[in-house]
Amino acid sequence: ETNVLPTVIGLYMCDRLNQSMPTPQEIFWCSTETTTEEVITFWQRAIFDDYGRVFSFVEADSLSFNICHQSLIELLRLCRNDHEQRVRTFRLVIVCSEQDRNQISPVVSYLKDYRRSPPSCPSEAEIQMYFKDRLGRKMRTPQTPLSSSSSTLIDQNNYSVLVVSSEKAGAGKSTFIKVLAERQLSGNRHSTSHAYGKSRQEEHSRHYVVISLHGNCVEVDTFVTDIQERCQAIGLRQPKTVHLDVSPLVHQGLDR
Repeated sequence: ETNVLPTVIGLYMCDRLNQSMPTPQEIFWCSTETTTEEVITFWQRAIFDDYGRVFSFVEADSLSFNICHQSLIELLRLCRNDHEQRVRTFRLVIVCSEQDRNQISPVVSYLKDYRRSPPSCPSEAEIQMYFKDRLGRKMRTPQTPLSSSSSTLIDQNNYSVLVVSSEKAGAGKSTFIKVLAERQLSGNRHSTSHAYGKSRQEEHSRHYVVISLHGNCVEVDTFVTDIQERCQAIGLRQPKTVHLDVSPLVHQGLDR
């Protein structure tokens, strides 16, 4: 079971047709609360995809027998109807855990003829290099005095997203991020002439945005509206640091 996530990541690391990182639309993680409608929607998205993407249906063995039975019948029906209309190639991978070999999943029983050996599981170091390569790619945008090296001022690898975490509160995460934001501000001050008339505090508030996320679940619509309003209010032309202060109580909504 501990190899499920690395196995899924390895599928996309080996994908030669699509070098981009997978999106939430391409990975469906099953649970005991998954409904038949959710599964069928994912089947349809995978079968009728026209972009050659890999769709991963993960931990299908956690589904109940009834949901497995109904959703797999629909999967076979979609494949049969689609084949009758035209020949379509889609890329759907169903990943099951082998934690309990004595209890065979209904998914494995129904689709045993399509079973394949899993690819080699990448190591932690290989996964880290994969994410660094994808997240560290430089944006292909025209270099201007306002945009050049703004992210390099914060991170030498030119990452646009950094995650700062600790085992407990009060470890200095916010202070560390403020220092990075100040470094970006100091670097941009040399390339912008109109900002000299502003106080240092006012300048810092225009370049450093803090959005706190509390509660158990992140309301995506509220979050997007908040960040748009905050960034538009201080201007869009200047590079800025957006600090998402995530409470340890947040457990849902971050992956969206």
